[in-house]
Amino acid sequence: MEGRRAWGLALAPAALALGLTAWRYFPFFADDSFISLRYSRRLLAGKGLTWDDYDAVEGYSNLLWVLLVALLGAFGIELVLAARILGAVCVLAMFGALAWTVRPDRHGPVPAGLAALALAVAGPFSVWALAGLEQPLVAATLAWGVALAQPLLNGRGDVRTALIAGVPLALLVWSRPDSPLFVAGLAIGVVLAGRIEGLRRAVALVALPLGAWLAQLAFRVVTYGEVVPNTAIIKARTGFTSRGIDYVGEGLLVFLPILLLAAPALLTRTRRWEVGTLLGIGAAWLVYLASVGGDIFPAYRHFVPLLALIGVLVGEAGVVVASWRRSLQVALGVVSVGLLGISVYLQLDGDTYRKAAREDFEWDHKVVGELLNAAFSEQQPLYAMNAAGALAYYADLPSLDMLGLCDRHIARTPPRKGYPLAHDHGDGRYVLDRGTDLVQSQLNGKGLAYLSGRQLLKDPRFARDYTEVRFLAQRGERTLTIPMYVRTEGRVGLQRSDDRVLVPPFLFGGAAGRLDDGQMVGVMQRARTETLEVPVDRGVWSARVVPATGPSPTVDQQGEGCEGPVSLAVVGRRRVFAGVELVRTGDCP
Repeated sequence: MEGRRAWGLALAPAALALGLTAWRYFPFFADDSFISLRYSRRLLAGKGLTWDDYDAVEGYSNLLWVLLVALLGAFGIELVLAARILGAVCVLAMFGALAWTVRPDRHGPVPAGLAALALAVAGPFSVWALAGLEQPLVAATLAWGVALAQPLLNGRGDVRTALIAGVPLALLVWSRPDSPLFVAGLAIGVVLAGRIEGLRRAVALVALPLGAWLAQLAFRVVTYGEVVPNTAIIKARTGFTSRGIDYVGEGLLVFLPILLLAAPALLTRTRRWEVGTLLGIGAAWLVYLASVGGDIFPAYRHFVPLLALIGVLVGEAGVVVASWRRSLQVALGVVSVGLLGISVYLQLDGDTYRKAAREDFEWDHKVVGELLNAAFSEQQPLYAMNAAGALAYYADLPSLDMLGLCDRHIARTPPRKGYPLAHDHGDGRYVLDRGTDLVQSQLNGKGLAYLSGRQLLKDPRFARDYTEVRFLAQRGERTLTIPMYVRTEGRVGLQRSDDRVLVPPFLFGGAAGRLDDGQMVGVMQRARTETLEVPVDRGVWSARVVPATGPSPTVDQQGEGCEGPVSLAVVGRRRVFAGVELVRTGDCP
């Protein structure tokens, strides 16, 4: 019972602090998280780990996360909620691993409690516990790998110990493609700690992770025809950049209070190999982050696994301090409280954390996606966008990622200078060649962005074949105006039959499309729209407005279709209609 109470006293404050700090960032959910969720949903639908039906491409970099979210989804849990539950559980599991390394039932609750609390109030865990990406899973599997490998890092244990420690490390390998770096670092530490015997233990330690890596490689080659994920081609960089170096430098400064909490661990005598190994792995990870350009997401996402290692060191520091004089313990306790307070303040004051607290465009994108799904799921248009997260997930249509994370061709185009990391690939010509029906413009009104968008605007086919339209949708009490480009002769453009052409209402420039009882209608926002020319077969054509609920506008027609296109203009401010129908009534004289 005393042991259970010690564990509870160690972990309960951290769990409470995590809940309080994470609430500040709710409902933040990273846009890229929805990419993983789309793969999970298609897996549940029996379509495999695929982005769409066009081409099998590995647009995720978190296999185990995708599988676990799908597993929760199989029990009927909505996938966003499933990802949040999984993230929170993984952070709590990491706290348990930190406690395992310094055993509250042996050393009291303070060392383990301090380690867990230091991470609970650190911004990365507050944000990413509920933000939908795999960092909590990486932290949990890494922390448990270290905890179970702890005897090996201190020159003890046997092959069986190594094999057991290899289980969470094998799961770690499936969590992120770059995680073998941690496994390699631990194996080197085991060798150095145990010399010849350590070599045998290290081989046993890496056996399961190596098998997991080979299994995933085989799956990747068979399923996707590649040896690396598509995401690595987009994001990976070689050579140090100022962006990557700044990312590491800023992160170290922000997390200096936690590093100082871990400093007494350097004075340990009984666990020096363990401490040295963790420091070496942490340094290697920082070099890796600097070399790949850091990260584009808020709240120092890639510091999450590093902080898990530092958390172990904070626990070790607590054990060291517990052997000191009472007066020194009290003094360091006061210092620790101050450092924790500084860590909280840095979280509240940092720009990157404020960004996470304020970012909610994903939920605007949810409204957009749900509108498109409700309006066009039957037609199955090809939908192209730059932010291929919530838009693609909620639209649930064939989707083209114009930044290339989930597109094999665009990922292999040369990166262009002057664009952010993972936003520097594109191919506007390819987007048009695919027969794209819908091209998403930015909701902030700044038009088409990044490389593919700018190339589209320069392509004469785009000006000829696409019409800029607007849709309306409600998010709570706020009306969203959704800019979009529609291919006029595409799946959701002009609908033709032998003697009939139906013009969707949103193709008229003065009308914005909205859903009305499941029907797409146009709402007239001006007294008269600009003229819309409709190519028709030679003959006599007559236009009429297709009514919807409420007063309908009128349509002005110029030309009958015997000497070229029919020009249409819809008149009637604040009128609602379901389109304009052109009917062939006879032959030309």
